[in-house]
Amino acid sequence: MHPTLIISDFDEVIVRCDLKWFSKIKAKSKEFGLDYDDPRFQETAINLRPTYCINEFLQLPIDKMPLFDSLYYDDPNYYDDIPLTPVGKVLKHFSETKSFQLVIISVSKGGSSTPVAKSKLRFIENNFDMKRTTVHLVEADKSEIIRTKYPDWDVFYEDNITKINDVLRKTDLNHKKREVLVPAFGWNVNSAETNKLIEDTDISLMYYYRDLPSIEIPQNAEKA
Repeated sequence: MHPTLIISDFDEVIVRCDLKWFSKIKAKSKEFGLDYDDPRFQETAINLRPTYCINEFLQLPIDKMPLFDSLYYDDPNYYDDIPLTPVGKVLKHFSETKSFQLVIISVSKGGSSTPVAKSKLRFIENNFDMKRTTVHLVEADKSEIIRTKYPDWDVFYEDNITKINDVLRKTDLNHKKREVLVPAFGWNVNSAETNKLIEDTDISLMYYYRDLPSIEIPQNAEKA
């Protein structure tokens, strides 16, 4: 029997990248022309923001983008003090069992060449069993990577509805049962197009509350 093939995004699924980025911006609020007590820095507002792009949500001017980018992309230790999310802990457990194969695909500017990518890879290597975990840190189209390398995926964790739709359009939707699992945030609540794509198929779309695991950890799973 083949192991269950899980494809997972990294940021906002396995870890919360955005909370730290907001925190770093708040610490330099004067440089960004923002009020330190801006209510948009509150976690509830962060979770419910209608757009994922932080610079758009904060309406940062173009001349602040180099500073904005540097707070993330130029930080070689960015992920050192960020914990796994509850779902990240579940996926960590799955990577340690023979019945699962985990593929982490993270798409961001610079791919694997940036200082923050080195921090991300180190985090993954320190937390996941790399014998059963494959990592792609890329600028490339995530849907193409999945289409060409992992067309037989079973479970897909992703917070970006557009990327989910791109993957579904390149997937044989009637081939077998599959699950798409989405952490519930303000920027991904509109799933009307996704629902149309999976209508009358064996694909299930499930939102989960971001602070709770969506899959029960099997008690008798065999260690790898």
